[in-house]
Amino acid sequence: MTLTDAWRAYMDVLRDCAPVTASGVRPPRVLAEREAAEGATASWTEELREFFALRDGQAFRSEDDQFVGEVLPGVELLSLEQVVTRHKLCSEILHPIDDLGPDWPATVRAQHAGETAEMFVPEYIPFAEDGAGDFLYVDTREGEQQGCIRYFAAEAADEGGPLFGSLTEYGDSVRRSVESGSEHSYLVPSVTEGCWRGMSTFPIDLRWLRSRIRRRCIFCSRSVTFSPRKSPSMTTLSTSMSFARLSSTPHGRFILVRRCRAGKWFSGGSHANVG
Repeated sequence: MTLTDAWRAYMDVLRDCAPVTASGVRPPRVLAEREAAEGATASWTEELREFFALRDGQAFRSEDDQFVGEVLPGVELLSLEQVVTRHKLCSEILHPIDDLGPDWPATVRAQHAGETAEMFVPEYIPFAEDGAGDFLYVDTREGEQQGCIRYFAAEAADEGGPLFGSLTEYGDSVRRSVESGSEHSYLVPSVTEGCWRGMSTFPIDLRWLRSRIRRRCIFCSRSVTFSPRKSPSMTTLSTSMSFARLSSTPHGRFILVRRCRAGKWFSGGSHANVG
């Protein structure tokens, strides 16, 4: 299956079940504009070029300011301008890597696609964002996993491995989720008045959690940001360090317990209660 096949199959499903959302997908830009966007970022993979030859972002709200839904679960498709803007912004905002030693930049330069750099690197090309500073991107670095889909958190950087092996794999997984009504990215598809809306499978809003929970580890002094990731258990959340566990208290609130780079479990010096 090619990316074009996967995307067209998904759009057919979306037009049937969520026509309002499907209508918000913008047509592709001309080749010269796509090449200009690539020139302003980094060399794209062939699949990424194919991706932007199929569409150019989405209208998140209609002309009368009505929500039209999300084409991808939990994130908004980016236009070429948004890709360039996000890439430029992330290149200018540097993540702290002093604790990783003076040789870390050289280590990053020698890495392959899929490896954690603890920072934004030019070969990361954003294509969808959540509105809270986090985004999905294609890792275009060389290596066996070139073209994989990964998640970048505003403060946690690129902690965590690839979510999907390619844009084709990701797009097809979204189609199957919408078609069957199954969970994707911790969201269950829900269509209201022709709009696709993802409903959280957790009793708390993960986007709210991700944008607000910031802690500094008392063991390794690095900040922790919570972000939903693929995990074997629906009671586990990945974080900027390794992962966290959600557990309820006798008072019906949630305590977030994390494990940091030093391998220690902690709650940031005090319980992080969300509820």
